[in-house]
Amino acid sequence: MAEDYRQRAAHATALSTQLRTSGSVTMDVLAQRIIMAQGLTHTALADVLSLARSGAARTEDGLAALVCLSRASQYAQEAAAALGTSMTQSLDDLRRSRRTPGAPVVTVGPPPHQLRQAAATLLDHAAQQYAQATTSSTPRRR
Repeated sequence: MAEDYRQRAAHATALSTQLRTSGSVTMDVLAQRIIMAQGLTHTALADVLSLARSGAARTEDGLAALVCLSRASQYAQEAAAALGTSMTQSLDDLRRSRRTPGAPVVTVGPPPHQLRQAAATLLDHAAQQYAQATTSSTPRRR
């Protein structure tokens, strides 16, 4: 289980790195990254379900791991939502610029690249939660 959590943390970190290091991205790449973030959400929820069914909430360490996994799911879901907003806003901007060529693009809210950066930060938080879940779920030696 701990190794699975480490692998999931690595996936969240890899996606975060992709978001931070890429400049402008095509809509298909952005859609793939949304799907990846949603996959992290799904996996974290599946981990919560599995751990909850094992009775982990009966111990302090198990409960701590459940909290971490729940937070990882929340952060990944919020990252997917931020990426979805980024994609929608980018498409709206493109549509407006085609309607009125040469006019400056006026966006409401943060620009798409800031939303992608926010999503990267949220994915970093998800990775941290998985790392903490790894610590909580690792049997302690006496």
